[in-house]
Amino acid sequence: MLRVWLLAIAFCLTLSGCATAPPVEQVRAFANASDAFNAASQPLLDEVAVAERERAWRLIKTPPDDAPHVLDVPLPGGATRRLQLDLPVEDVLAISTIGDPPATAEFRRGVGTIKHYAAVLVLLAENQNIDAARAELGILATNIAGAAALVPGAQAASALVSPALAELQPFIDNAVRAQNAAELRLLVLDANRSIKKLNAELRKGAEPLFHTIASGQREVIIGLNDPAAAVDRIDAYRVSFANWLMLLDLVDQATDQLVAAVSNPTNAVSLGSLAELSTRITTYAESTRRALAVFRAGK
Repeated sequence: MLRVWLLAIAFCLTLSGCATAPPVEQVRAFANASDAFNAASQPLLDEVAVAERERAWRLIKTPPDDAPHVLDVPLPGGATRRLQLDLPVEDVLAISTIGDPPATAEFRRGVGTIKHYAAVLVLLAENQNIDAARAELGILATNIAGAAALVPGAQAASALVSPALAELQPFIDNAVRAQNAAELRLLVLDANRSIKKLNAELRKGAEPLFHTIASGQREVIIGLNDPAAAVDRIDAYRVSFANWLMLLDLVDQATDQLVAAVSNPTNAVSLGSLAELSTRITTYAESTRRALAVFRAGK
């Protein structure tokens, strides 16, 4: 039913003779919510990147007994360190200081996809230049392209997000090839179900990402290097992830309300509801970002 309505409105728009205007304010509200969610996600993903990189280093520095090309190096005090002499590509990608480690990069791409999807919708709703929409779609396609290499302990999150991103690729490719704004609008809005799936997979991926961070603190606790502080850090990260999940749930609600607004753009209730939800997301996102900033400054 939604697609039938979209076809009708697209036809009206191409003729410029339809009284029903695109739901510009609703789309802008959704875009504001997406921007706020994206901004709040970045500091937390920065923390995940650090933890993923540290975990990869621990794996490289403690190769298993059956690992090839290792050398046991004597250390002062009678201890030894097992040194790995080869270059396991999947592991070393995660210790690179250029950009994010693989799993974090995949998750950050998933979060960014929602923002760029919203940006395209704004361009379309405002009847801006179709070339500008295609350019934004190009950024979105780059954001989606490629499967990340995986790192033990973090691969679960990446494995969840990657298929959801891949499912969006055909919609984006077709939209880039669209010949007019009406066709482009249809193709992008058709991607809504895949955006919903991406939201769900991001939610599932939060647990393995939290485990990546918590496992780093586990090493501190076991080593008795200020275990109380490490426990406090795990609790603080747990709250940060809980706040992030609440934001993601609200963004998912905003996605549903956007579809409702597109289905009935003259409904003032849908505009008011989406605007109120967008304001809540923006406020909560700023509170989440500030709370994490305070924690990072004091840790």
